Amino acid sequence: MRTANILTFIVGCLWLALFVTGRGLAYGVYSQRVLGYPNAGQIDYYILFPICVVAILMLIAWACNVFYRPPARLWSSILLVCSILSFGTLFLYLLPYTGGV
Repeated sequence: MRTANILTFIVGCLWLALFVTGRGLAYGVYSQRVLGYPNAGQIDYYILFPICVVAILMLIAWACNVFYRPPARLWSSILLVCSILSFGTLFLYLLPYTGGV
């Protein structure tokens, strides 16, 4: 369970860093008072999606740690798979985030 928790923490921190970066980008455009920016799609993409991934990952980690019993490795495996999937999603998320280059 320890490995799954460490991986979940690292992946959660990466997504949280993307949330902080997206919030800074959206606020920078908002503070310049550019008409029509940031729009709702940009707010969803840069702010809501990363914080939702972090919240879901932390909820899964909490549930897996609450129901974990040492002989059974099912909960540890579930948390590990969810962490790996969210880490893989990170690369798909970054393609349009950086312009696809």
